[in-house]
Amino acid sequence: MKKSKNIAVILAAGSGKRMGKTVLPKQFLSLSMKPIILLTLERTLKSDLFDQIVLVVSKDWEEYTKQILYNYKISLDKLSIVIGGGERIDSLNSAVSLLESQNFHEDSIVVVLDAVRPFITKKILSDSIFYAKKYGVAVAGIEAKDTIYNIKENFVDDIPHRHLLINGQAPDSFKFKILKKSIDKIQDYEKKVITGTVQICYLQGYDVYVFNGDERNIKITTSIDYAIAKIIERGWKEE
Repeated sequence: MKKSKNIAVILAAGSGKRMGKTVLPKQFLSLSMKPIILLTLERTLKSDLFDQIVLVVSKDWEEYTKQILYNYKISLDKLSIVIGGGERIDSLNSAVSLLESQNFHEDSIVVVLDAVRPFITKKILSDSIFYAKKYGVAVAGIEAKDTIYNIKENFVDDIPHRHLLINGQAPDSFKFKILKKSIDKIQDYEKKVITGTVQICYLQGYDVYVFNGDERNIKITTSIDYAIAKIIERGWKEE
């Protein structure tokens, strides 16, 4: 009988246009003398929570990624590499297609990480698995600190109560059957509004549970984020 398993999917196929001009895509930039993608992968492996890790990369950087794994002696026992697409949902679909071909149990848990969130902690990963098992779909988030404005033609149209607002992070986590059904049902017009992975399931009517993330769990998107990441890394100590 098949048993449910825990699978991490690390999305690393982005081009990083918002970072500005860099020699390499942001996931390959150096942090503590290691590529960012490697830090994310190492911390995921170190958690010892996953039966398999799927690394989604662009075709143009596949060999470069494999060279990093070789140089740092990363074991391939639990690791699979697949080619992503132009959009987040395309990359996720590549990973889901692989898992489907491997006949995973429908209640297996899929935890989706951004390669450029290198400060992932074991607690966040463990909570991702726990809450996905309990609720089906879950995402890490932190309380919004700034006042958020809804605007219309550059004028404030509404000011939502801050205590009702959460800044979404990753990981996003799912029961495999829910994620697969949601991807299969999503419409082309819905794909255009997706900025976070749980939206795929939310748009199909599934409830999404939000649990506490970590302020250090930043996504390195811009040059400012990269500068902040260097400061965090210098003082990094997992709590």
